[in-house]
Amino acid sequence: MQAELAAYLQALRSGQGRDRTDQSDLPDPPDHSLPLTTALIVPKEKIAANGDYNLSGERYREGPIRTANFPLVPIGNICDLLNGRAFKPEDWEKADSGGIPIVRIQNLNNPDSDFNYFTGEVSERNTIHNGELLFSWSGSRGTSFGAHIWRGQKAVLNQHIFKVGFDESRATKMYLLHALNKAVTEVEENLHGGVGLVHITKGNLEKIHIPLPPLEVQKEIVAEIEGYQKVINGARAVLDHYRPHIPIHPDWPMVELGEIADVKLGKMLDQNKHRAGKLLPYARNVSVRWGVIDTHDLPEMYFEDDELGRFGLVAGDVLVCEGGEPGRAAVWNGSIQNMKYQKALHRVRFKVPFEPSMLVYLLQEMAVSGALVGWLSGTTIKHLTLESFNKLPIPLPPLATQQGIVAEIEAEQALVAANRELITRFEQKIQATLARIWGEEAPVTPEA
Repeated sequence: MQAELAAYLQALRSGQGRDRTDQSDLPDPPDHSLPLTTALIVPKEKIAANGDYNLSGERYREGPIRTANFPLVPIGNICDLLNGRAFKPEDWEKADSGGIPIVRIQNLNNPDSDFNYFTGEVSERNTIHNGELLFSWSGSRGTSFGAHIWRGQKAVLNQHIFKVGFDESRATKMYLLHALNKAVTEVEENLHGGVGLVHITKGNLEKIHIPLPPLEVQKEIVAEIEGYQKVINGARAVLDHYRPHIPIHPDWPMVELGEIADVKLGKMLDQNKHRAGKLLPYARNVSVRWGVIDTHDLPEMYFEDDELGRFGLVAGDVLVCEGGEPGRAAVWNGSIQNMKYQKALHRVRFKVPFEPSMLVYLLQEMAVSGALVGWLSGTTIKHLTLESFNKLPIPLPPLATQQGIVAEIEAEQALVAANRELITRFEQKIQATLARIWGEEAPVTPEA
């Protein structure tokens, strides 16, 4: 077989092989007018190096393998970019003015952002309607740039956002949405401006190339991405709406926290850089997240001998934020010896048999439902004072019942965590789909 291939290659080199080969079913030669081609030229010496004459080009390709065969076209060849109107602060009016909303970049990034309004004359060039494709081209790196579909009433577009018109015979709106967002990486390589506010010029944006498959292929790509997005949306809904719930039975006794636990605030930070005692790590307010105490990059402070016990932690202690997000809590697992805590935290150490995680879940449920607000002090800045916290009513079912409740909630949280993993995986699927269209190597999805 190898000898036969060698003879054929020799015939090709001499031009004799063309007469005895039926080329009617061969693909057309690559169109070199397109920016993207899958053709690969390999020197014959490299092909013959090991003697087996393998004719697969992929064997000799170096670097990332590009799999897309779609032509790349400049954005400006398919999109008409119309900039919004430059409004001055004195043009802004309130919602009750009767004007129409002014859409700024913050309104695209956060639908809950407040609108300014305008009552003057607005040209159709600057007017947008529900369902129009937009592209924000100015702002901060990593947050401001990208394509959006406007989902709202008639509005006027602010400067720094393009209204994107396009040739519907060549591209679909939703395909362009994903293609423009995929191109944001290249957009941010062409930015102008200082450290803060940066922008891409219309000319530079128009020069960036995107793949342009046939319309039917575009629709298939969008359908694939939207299928993944539905899974992501469902998983996010679980994360947004889940909260631990402790069904309190009316027969359970209710006691004040101070009756069953020793609650103490931590050590105040030493502003005088006092050097007496031992230099030890301590937890801060920011160290405590719901259900987790972050022990990375812990600060250190000097603790005197008589403070070692007063501000020490043992496994099973509960740390609760006094301010910041009052009530945020986690159980200390004892992973660091001589661990201390500062004044911004309450340490709860139970004096009776009690499952510490049950207090964490109770506080989390109260924080989400708003029931904890009545126990906080302060007007603008809220705090959970030591006096108020000690009076917080706590259900006291049998220890076995407490452990059963905690086990059930932990099982629920494992399922919630699986939704986070699901979001990560399906976001990677979307990126893999776009990478395939761009002819890039797809990102690797982690194994289960």
